[in-house]
Amino acid sequence: GVFANKRLSDQWTMDVDLAQTHFAYEVIKNSTVATNSRYEGHQNLLRLASTYALHDTTLLNVGIDRANEAFNQRTVYDMKRDTQAVFAGVATQINRWNFQANVRRDELTVDRNSSATSLQKNYVNHNHLLGVGYQLSPEWRLTSTLSTGFRAPAANDLVGAYGNPNLQPETHRAEELGLVYNVSNALMRVVYFQTQTQNTIAYDSQYKPQNTGEMSNKGLELSTRSQIWGNQVKGALVLQDPWNVTGGFLPGRRAKQYGSLDVSRGWNAYDIGLKMNASSSRSDFSYAGSPMLAGYATMDLYVSRRLSESLILRAKLENALDKKYELAGAYNTP
Repeated sequence: GVFANKRLSDQWTMDVDLAQTHFAYEVIKNSTVATNSRYEGHQNLLRLASTYALHDTTLLNVGIDRANEAFNQRTVYDMKRDTQAVFAGVATQINRWNFQANVRRDELTVDRNSSATSLQKNYVNHNHLLGVGYQLSPEWRLTSTLSTGFRAPAANDLVGAYGNPNLQPETHRAEELGLVYNVSNALMRVVYFQTQTQNTIAYDSQYKPQNTGEMSNKGLELSTRSQIWGNQVKGALVLQDPWNVTGGFLPGRRAKQYGSLDVSRGWNAYDIGLKMNASSSRSDFSYAGSPMLAGYATMDLYVSRRLSESLILRAKLENALDKKYELAGAYNTP
């Protein structure tokens, strides 16, 4: 990837971000390549963003996003996803108040060819975000946002043995109210949120994606970052109540409680730490009476070393205690 930043004037800056990824793998058993086992894919991304200072306390930003993705499995399917978007926003400060407004337009084209069956879907969506903040004191701040969003079906959801060509995009509306405490060595944030989703996309017991109607969710999100006795401590906890309003059931694979705790410490040129992850039980599928997935807790270990200002070497051991748990029924997570 390539990133460039250019100051065009005292008020105007321009960012250019280019990225390209590629992957390929084959399934080999007993020195033999399995039938139709080669998978390939690539992704090209471009972002142009410009920021202009209309005033000392007012910033205007505009830009475009462009993405081209392609994936295939040998002789079985090909799928492509093209995305282009334009966005604009303004942020300003008036005494203790901060205001933010953003708008975005997305155009997506999804193509999939599978076993002589082809399908193309086109989606256009407009979304926005409105935000207000108030500085109660140097340490305490109130925040509030109202936003909309959408999720288009993936190409793999539309065609094939497990595809549904009639899928509609999800649409989202979210409201948040937060309180932030910020001092030199500690940050704490508490947010109350509620969301409404229409045309929720979820998988049935046959692993086919379906629009399951309206889903609501509300809850609290707590996050903190602080330095304690020379250790960097980060924590997060979510307490929520997701519910499918249309069908009257718990949405699949959405835990009511989950969180993490990350503790690290610098030692010479190294950063050494551990991270605990935990989740309560979840429904495996999005229908009434679905089997439940048990809750779990895991621990990761990691170490990193900064080699230069722009280069960091990292190593990580996930699930260090080899906990057996499932994110999807009957599939143990390694």
